[in-house]
Amino acid sequence: MNADQLVKLAAFQAGAIQQDGSLAPFFTIPQLYMWLNDANFELEKSIRSIYDDYFVRVMTSTDTVAQKLMGIDYTPTTLQLAASTSRFTLPPDFQTMRSIRCVTSGNESMQFESKDMGHRYFQEYLAVASTYTVPPGGRIYYDIIGERTLFIVPQLTTAADIEIIYVARTKPLHRYATGTVAITDATDDVVGTSTVWSSGTPFDAAYLDIMFSVTTPTALTNVDISWVYDGGQRNRVASIDTDTTLTLAANKVATVAAGAAYILSSLPVLPPEHHAALADFVTAQMFAKSGKAEQFDRFMAKYEKRKASILNTINVRQPDVEYVEDYTTYGA
Repeated sequence: MNADQLVKLAAFQAGAIQQDGSLAPFFTIPQLYMWLNDANFELEKSIRSIYDDYFVRVMTSTDTVAQKLMGIDYTPTTLQLAASTSRFTLPPDFQTMRSIRCVTSGNESMQFESKDMGHRYFQEYLAVASTYTVPPGGRIYYDIIGERTLFIVPQLTTAADIEIIYVARTKPLHRYATGTVAITDATDDVVGTSTVWSSGTPFDAAYLDIMFSVTTPTALTNVDISWVYDGGQRNRVASIDTDTTLTLAANKVATVAAGAAYILSSLPVLPPEHHAALADFVTAQMFAKSGKAEQFDRFMAKYEKRKASILNTINVRQPDVEYVEDYTTYGA
């Protein structure tokens, strides 16, 4: 489920949905989203403590497409190891380095080794020649300093492109419904009017839904928790292209006329089978605000139980591989 559906599920569980399907005035959408993000950040932190590779992202310095990460404009070409330079700015969502490799033709065997900048090898390179022609298979020492600065020695005499694999910070769960949209049947191009999708929203396009209303196209006030990816009311977004255009992951079913309402809603990076834990946490906070301690305790217990289940199963994403040799190879 996406963030809007999770908030709606939490409100259902708390009995806070009015007869017309709207949220009871005692609660507000921003407040529910604040609780939803509290739960999401806590679960992601717990998962990273036992399996941080679940949040890895790959970026290559040959990619010229600019991205907005954590509200900061960043172009992957910034990662290129420029000649006669020691420090390079890593992506704004960088958290932990997992791998670096050179992708420049002829120099793919360049080796990168993590060393603290205080290590004597690191200091020796800083004390001698500032630049160095790294031979094929040569070694580069690196350290991550500050929040997201890559520090290398020795400096290179020729620029080199790299690919990094790093654990990324995920963006807060968010919703956006400003403006209107139009889309033609059997196409994947969504056109917005009075929208600011690229420069004004904090979405991670890899984890994003867009929803439409097929009954009242000019209004989308109520989200149904049962909506699935049917190509009609709920669709997955493939990319945010500009402030007024985005691309769906699959063709839209049925035309959406100009002036239609919509909602962009984040998807948690957590495995889908565990999304309900987030709704339980929000429900508990709703009962806490209402002064219903017993119901708060009940839903917090449900949340903690689901959390334990996530931590017990999250690293079982890739089973051990068994190799079985063909018996005909023996004695042939």
